[in-house]
Amino acid sequence: MIREGTATKCGKASLAIRLARKRSIFLYLIVPSIIPRYEYDIFISYRHKDNKGEHWVTEFVNALRTELESTFKEDISIYFDENPHDGLLEIHNVDKSLEGKLRCLIFIPIISQTYCDPKSFAWLHEFCAFNRIAKEDKFGRDIRLNSGNIASRILPIRIRDLDVQDKSLIENELGGPLRSIDFIFKSPGVNRSLLPVDNPEKNFNKTHYRDQINKVANGVKEIIQGLMAFDSSAPPMKDVERPAKMDSSFPKIEYRKLLKATFIAFMVIVFGGYFLLNSVDIIDLSNTEQNSLRKFIFPVLLLAIVIFVARYPTRKMGFTLMQIATISVFVNGLMALLYTLTHSSVPTFHTDFLQMNKEDVSDNLVNLDFALIRTLGTSLMAVGIGTWVLLHTFIKQGSYTALYAFVIMITLAEGNDAAQMYALRLPLYMYTVAVVIMSWIGAILWWKGDPNLISQNQVT
Repeated sequence: MIREGTATKCGKASLAIRLARKRSIFLYLIVPSIIPRYEYDIFISYRHKDNKGEHWVTEFVNALRTELESTFKEDISIYFDENPHDGLLEIHNVDKSLEGKLRCLIFIPIISQTYCDPKSFAWLHEFCAFNRIAKEDKFGRDIRLNSGNIASRILPIRIRDLDVQDKSLIENELGGPLRSIDFIFKSPGVNRSLLPVDNPEKNFNKTHYRDQINKVANGVKEIIQGLMAFDSSAPPMKDVERPAKMDSSFPKIEYRKLLKATFIAFMVIVFGGYFLLNSVDIIDLSNTEQNSLRKFIFPVLLLAIVIFVARYPTRKMGFTLMQIATISVFVNGLMALLYTLTHSSVPTFHTDFLQMNKEDVSDNLVNLDFALIRTLGTSLMAVGIGTWVLLHTFIKQGSYTALYAFVIMITLAEGNDAAQMYALRLPLYMYTVAVVIMSWIGAILWWKGDPNLISQNQVT
């Protein structure tokens, strides 16, 4: 019986002999890695279960091989084993066999709902083995790219959304968030691998199979160029430790840190805003003589935000701006609610608009005014909480529908607030307009940012 293990070679050196077309058994001329003393350039690891039916993994390897031919001048070798026994047979010496096969530059695991299984061969003797071996060779598992960014020689391809326990397992093995290039088709009730014939417009992720293949090839090129530029006299980069924000995928949410950071941000803005509102009686921004102060505060605030986020990559910059907009909406509503709880008279700008003295305002009018303020405040708080949840769940997972809902919610809520302030001739309407603008800019930056580039920083 012919063994289905294959090693493929890109370019003219790949001489394929089809031995059994119906069973898709191929033998290829084996050519060594582009870097001496390595067996292969790329090792493909997968569960055989994921290659049944449509033969997704085989089609992926063929498409990647074709793309690599037009990406590299050199020939790139790929090890791809089609053995239905999920790797080496039990009669083989695993350590001796893997010693050569896993001696590769880049390890590409096909991450599915079956891959993260501690009992499977692919997980135990391929993924975990390469993760250990790569840390001990001269390059190390994590290398510095020519761009200066850090990337792992493990380049995961995710073809299904993972269960929580599976994602936790792989992230624990990697020692950090899962960074992957996704080939996932998502629609209502659907979670499957992306196919070449899929229409991107019907996919929640809006991803195109051909474009994702190109991203994989570009990622491979980045890593190999970084390896080739590696100074052999320098010590190897052993499992470079980098903070969670140095990644482009959607990491597991650390709820304790998230709640702590959110609480601190809320408290700072709440108390700062509270004292600012109380100072309005002293520094009345509705007076024309205070216009210079108003014109000073607004640009300084925007400049501080720009300086804060400008150092981030496009996608993280957008996410940060959307976070600031969300917190601002919530705090705006909270301030309105707090005002009704800490004051007994209507705001000065309300009486000015009505051309009344505070002493002339009846209790019934005060109660009506406070009821309207509380309604507006609680509505804004609800929008703030809702957009925060959208931001850290569906938007973070790449849902453009959730992104549209986020922008619409903030635009309607703060747009209405700005219109009311403008009608009352209150200059603070500029701040609510700024929140709307910030949410739009953040959404555009998030949409433009590429979640799959391996060298791009992740969002937090």
